[in-house]
Amino acid sequence: MSMAGMSNPKYTIHIPVYNVEKFLHRCVDSLLSQTIPDFEIILTDDGSTDSSGRICDEYANKDHRIRVFHNANQGLLLTRRFSIARARGEYSLFIDSDDYVESNYLEIIDEILTREHCDVMVFNLTKVSQTGKRQKNVPIWDKEVVFISAEEKLMFYETFLFNPALNSMARKAIKTELLKKDKTPYEEYSKVTNGEDALQSFYPVFNAEKIVYTPVSIYNYYCNDSSMTRSFNPYRYKSIFDVREKSLEYLPLMKNKKIYGKYANYCIGILCSILYEISLSGVSTADKVNIMYEMQKHRFYSDFITKNVNVNRLSKKYGVIYLLFREKRFRVLSSAFRLAVLLKNIKDRFKWITKSR
Repeated sequence: MSMAGMSNPKYTIHIPVYNVEKFLHRCVDSLLSQTIPDFEIILTDDGSTDSSGRICDEYANKDHRIRVFHNANQGLLLTRRFSIARARGEYSLFIDSDDYVESNYLEIIDEILTREHCDVMVFNLTKVSQTGKRQKNVPIWDKEVVFISAEEKLMFYETFLFNPALNSMARKAIKTELLKKDKTPYEEYSKVTNGEDALQSFYPVFNAEKIVYTPVSIYNYYCNDSSMTRSFNPYRYKSIFDVREKSLEYLPLMKNKKIYGKYANYCIGILCSILYEISLSGVSTADKVNIMYEMQKHRFYSDFITKNVNVNRLSKKYGVIYLLFREKRFRVLSSAFRLAVLLKNIKDRFKWITKSR
C-alpha cells in the first residue's frame, strides 16, 4: 500500500508507550497481522527510559502505516489527546501497550461499523494472567445491541454510569471527529491516575447519535502485576472524586431526577472502598484521619453525595460506614475495617484447619 493510500485510513490505532519493552513487540505484531490493512498506528513514546522508544522507531522504519512521536512524560490522558489530535482515521481505537488483540480484531470491528455506521462501538475483552490463564469478561448484554432512540440511549447512559466495565477506552471504537470535538480541559486532569478511561469516555458516549454493543471478545487485557504500583497513594481518592465530579455534568441528560439519589448511593460504595484501602494502609493513624478529613472537603462529597444520598436505601454495612464517616468518627472507622479483616482471616484459617483434618 502506498503512502498516498494511507493518507486517510479508516482506522487510527492509538498506543501510548511508556517503559514496555517486554510487551511492545507482542502488542504491535498483533496489529500488523490483521487481515484488514486499512489502518495507521500512532505510537507515542511518553518519555520511556528503557528501549521502548527505539523499538517504536524500528517499527516505523519497517511499516509506513506506523507513525512515532517522542514526548516528555505527560501521562496517559495527555498522551492520548496528543495522539488524537494527529489522527487521520475515520475511527479511533485505543490499545494499552502491554495488551494485544485477536487476529480478527479489525475484521469484526469493521463489519459492524460498516453495517451500522455508529459513532461508538463497544466490544468485550479477555483478561490474560501472567501464567497465560484467560478469563473472558462477563458480557454486559448477551447479544449485539443497538442504541439509537432517546430511550435506548438513556438505558446505555445509566448502565455506563453504574458499570465500570464500560469505562475502558480499549473496548471502544469511536469516530475520530467526535473525539476531536471534545473540549474537556484535560490539562486540568493531568494528575488523575485513576479513572482516566471513564473521564475520556464521557464526551463521546453522551454525544454519540448511535452506539452499538457486541459481546464478542477481541481484545486481550494483560494482567501485569509487576507494572502496577503496590505503594499506597493517599490521594488516589482525589483522582476518583475529580472524575466522578466531571460525570455530574452529564446527569441532566438522563432527564430523571431520581438518578441523582441513585448515583449518590452508588458512589457510597466507591467511598467505602477508598476508606477500606486507607484504613488498611501502613500510614499512621494520624495520617489516615487527615486524609479522611481532606476527603470530606472535596466538592464531590460535600456538594453531591451528602445532598443526594438516601441512607435508608443503603445496605446496613454501607450505611454504618457512611454514618461513621459523615460524623467524623475516623478512628473508629479505621479500627472497624482492620477488625473486620482480622476476623475474616481467623475464620478462613479455622475453615482451612477443619478441612485439613
